Amino acid sequence: MKKIIWLSLFLFIINFHTAQNKLDNDSYRITYLLKYKPDSTKLNIYNEDLFYLYITGTDSRFVAEKKMKKDSLLNAFAKNNNLFGGFAMENFPKPRNEYVIYSIKGVDTHIETLGLTTLGYSIVEKPKWILKKQLVKYEKFNCHVATSEYLGRKWTALYDNDISLTIGPYKFTNLPGLVLKVYDEQEDYVFSMVKIEKIDHTPITIREKFKNVTDRNVFMKAKNDFISNPYVGRPSGIRKVENPVRQKENTDRFKKSNSNPLELN
Repeated sequence: MKKIIWLSLFLFIINFHTAQNKLDNDSYRITYLLKYKPDSTKLNIYNEDLFYLYITGTDSRFVAEKKMKKDSLLNAFAKNNNLFGGFAMENFPKPRNEYVIYSIKGVDTHIETLGLTTLGYSIVEKPKWILKKQLVKYEKFNCHVATSEYLGRKWTALYDNDISLTIGPYKFTNLPGLVLKVYDEQEDYVFSMVKIEKIDHTPITIREKFKNVTDRNVFMKAKNDFISNPYVGRPSGIRKVENPVRQKENTDRFKKSNSNPLELN
């Protein structure tokens, strides 16, 4: 199955390259697998999550598969004026990565759900890559290599400059080709592309209520506060009130599961 996927990807890239001048306004979905170690006390344990990178022209949106499913359910309830009504939150998809990265008309934005609050900030700092001369074989592709110190980690990216998309997963942009794989020095976070597909024309937009963004420092304080106490601001009707011992156990578990974040600074 894996060979079929990579053969399809190889043929897709050939077709993409030969028709490049016609693709400015086409829409694509690129699937990435993230393999990562979120708990600094258990660095031998990995989580795996699928992400989708939607591209239309020069605009893009990067989001986790489980995040999309959760938001879709919430939107359906909201349209029916029945938010949470009779539906236990425990039955909703539980995404481990609640962020969405947008790039619209040259403006990059990080939007993230923290419990019941959604905050965001404009992405100012972007990776500064050092392009290497060597080529690295990755699956069926001869990839160019670039390195960068970014977000508190040392990263290596493998990219294919036969695809003139200067984009990749998360915030790994500004390379002269599509990023097929990117990983940090410790391999705590490894993004690997697994699929590219052309989709119906899909404009990339940010919902109106998410357009008010704050400063990254303000956002990070709010996120750290949430990780320290994820129960703050949670209505009792959404989750059964737990005894103090169980609540502390869950809070400690949540802190550990966020103790090795992708962004270290």
